Amino acid sequence: MKIPPEVMSDEHLISSAEATVGDVFRANVIVAVTNERIIAQQKKGRNIDDIYKEKLNHNIPLSEITAVRRTGVATKHNELIMSSQIAEMPPLQYGENEVIDAVIEERNLGKTTWGDDRKVRLLKRVFIGLPALVVALLSGIGFVIGGLLIASFLGILVGLGICISAYVFGRISFRILMWAFNREEEWDVNHPPIPKDDGYIQKLIIGIIAFIDNKRISPAKIIFKIRNIVTNFRAKDAWPIGIFAGSLLWISLFPLSLGNNDGLFTLVLYISWILVPVSIYFDSTEIRNHAEWSPNRWLYIVPAGLPLIASLAGFIWLIRRRKKIGSIFIYGSE
Repeated sequence: MKIPPEVMSDEHLISSAEATVGDVFRANVIVAVTNERIIAQQKKGRNIDDIYKEKLNHNIPLSEITAVRRTGVATKHNELIMSSQIAEMPPLQYGENEVIDAVIEERNLGKTTWGDDRKVRLLKRVFIGLPALVVALLSGIGFVIGGLLIASFLGILVGLGICISAYVFGRISFRILMWAFNREEEWDVNHPPIPKDDGYIQKLIIGIIAFIDNKRISPAKIIFKIRNIVTNFRAKDAWPIGIFAGSLLWISLFPLSLGNNDGLFTLVLYISWILVPVSIYFDSTEIRNHAEWSPNRWLYIVPAGLPLIASLAGFIWLIRRRKKIGSIFIYGSE
């Protein structure tokens, strides 16, 4: 996103993301953060309904923001709290929170205890969210089974009943999931930011290296090399391969089901069931960080977890990937 020429020459872009408002699938909004302000504007050539336009045309100086609130699960709803008003920003996908993180960092906001505490969130997710997730998955499978019954003319009424029941239970479980896994966060100017701490694994590695160095043991060089390999491992290169391999594994289940290969069938089933949706999730995150495409990952992840259509979802993702960024397996056209 280009900064308008009328602003000061020392203003520069820090982070930007695309968003979708209204009943559309394509991104129609640009949200950007500079070192001076946050901007939300309609994307060139895209339409937005009038009822959603109050979330646009923001041009808010960072100095006026006193707090930032963020709620949601996969799609995050963000509010900018100022002294006289509250500005609701376009909803951003989970992987696009860099724009709000940039506001928090530039404004020097610290995290508060607003919303559910950690224990309450854990109880909601374990005792309510996980059962709802199981019901949602079963509803998806039931919907597919009902559709197959209708398509095969073996039991149209039974299939229709299964589809309606699966749809109702799926909608209810989805609402419960959104409530159970929702996370409410707030950052306020009156709370000092907490400095980032190293993760437990990094602390352990540093401690081991320090211990070996003190003992003057030569394996310290080996540990340094291992740490460099782990640090520099390009996991992003593995995700599209995982999608492709998982989609092929789903197809291989059909010939495996015809023979006496129950053990191998079960193993391939579990691997492919996990591999395709997980790879799509992480691949979409890397794409948002390295390419100018902001896909709605859940439109692909949910079908990728359903039997019979999982391989189709994986191949459609790779085809869209090739069209949008120029390659199936790398993050660019080179």
